[in-house]
Amino acid sequence: MGWICRVLQRMLKTNLIIRKATSKDVEGCQNIDSQMGFNTLQTIFDEAVKSHRLFVAIENGSVVGYLRYGYIWDGEVAYIQMIRVHKTHQKKGVGRELVQTLERNLKETNVFLVLSSTDESNKNSYKFHIALGFQACGQLAINKDQQQEIFFKKKLS
Repeated sequence: MGWICRVLQRMLKTNLIIRKATSKDVEGCQNIDSQMGFNTLQTIFDEAVKSHRLFVAIENGSVVGYLRYGYIWDGEVAYIQMIRVHKTHQKKGVGRELVQTLERNLKETNVFLVLSSTDESNKNSYKFHIALGFQACGQLAINKDQQQEIFFKKKLS
């Protein structure tokens, strides 16, 4: 419940609201994907909403970013599956707020390790993860385009 209070406090300071997504937010998430050249299946968003594993960043009533996550090892470790922020809101702290909200939520549920990844060509994403305290911890050649996927870990204290 504590993270809700922090979200409310943040709302008083800015127009940006970070909250768990509802089915009404899915179209906004899909619009961000489309604007970035991606097409995430409706069923993926629906499942993320149903399982409460999708945060959205809302500004002036519109979705300007989202973070989708899951768990591995029976819920002991969280994995950020996707962070996307609308082009007009990048480098304005939206991604940082999404990740920090997730981290607070995870700590309250006794999850103290979060993983994430990016492909090696995405230098901005790499810098973003490092700036948020993630450490690179390995890489795999799992992408269709043969780019290495770089994995990150962060211990939450």
